[in-house]
Amino acid sequence: MTLSAVIGALDRAKKALVPTMKTMTPNQAMSLAALDKAITALRPLSKIFSDLEQHRIELDREHQAKLANRREDLLRTARDAQWSVRRVGAYDFVGCFQVNYSNDRVTLRIGSEELTSFDEVDGKELFARLLDERGKLDESLFVRSDFFRSIKGAIDLARSQNRDRDGKVPIRLLYPFVVLTRHSLDDLFIKRPLQKFFTEYSMAQFVYDLARFGKVSWKEGGYRLRTRTPNSQDINLGRTVTLPSLVGDGSGTQQIGVIWIERAE
Repeated sequence: MTLSAVIGALDRAKKALVPTMKTMTPNQAMSLAALDKAITALRPLSKIFSDLEQHRIELDREHQAKLANRREDLLRTARDAQWSVRRVGAYDFVGCFQVNYSNDRVTLRIGSEELTSFDEVDGKELFARLLDERGKLDESLFVRSDFFRSIKGAIDLARSQNRDRDGKVPIRLLYPFVVLTRHSLDDLFIKRPLQKFFTEYSMAQFVYDLARFGKVSWKEGGYRLRTRTPNSQDINLGRTVTLPSLVGDGSGTQQIGVIWIERAE
């Protein structure tokens, strides 16, 4: 039975019952006849309930099958597309992403940073989402000289506010200053510092761009961007970031606690 048929049956039952219920007494033949009509109108619904229950069982079975095969379908699809993949316990490295699973929920991380979280049970559709998210990351304009200028300006600004440690700035404290200096280099924003000209720059994008910068070289324009491996206290307190592997298998990641600039030799 179609949805329209169900609605029609309910409507006919309502038309038969409502007028009768207002005046019905036990001995009224007309009331009994009206009830008979309502019962006749509703009788087909017993089948639709059965059909709906069966349909739900089939949908749930299909859902669970996709969920069970999601990881394998994702990894197989990624390999077919020449992406590097690596399984690590409960999560996978696929391209530059760390892919985490929790029932229907999928969380994508770029290095240490969460990029996005969504529901997806189909492995092929999940890979399509990864393609889309990678495209968005790569769409962000990245010019080495401009990126370096934003880092250098952010470090100078952090130092001017005594946010450094002997000239070295904790990486998570540096991030908001990077957002500020990026906009200080944007002529449109400087001319009209309005919200509509403010470009969001996420922490995930920041660590992705740091990885892009370091993949080529940590030097730029006679200077070198220096980082230091964090101590255990900074790691435990969440003061560090981990850069993603652009190789695509999770190897070669770099953890950063503080950052500074010095002249290159």
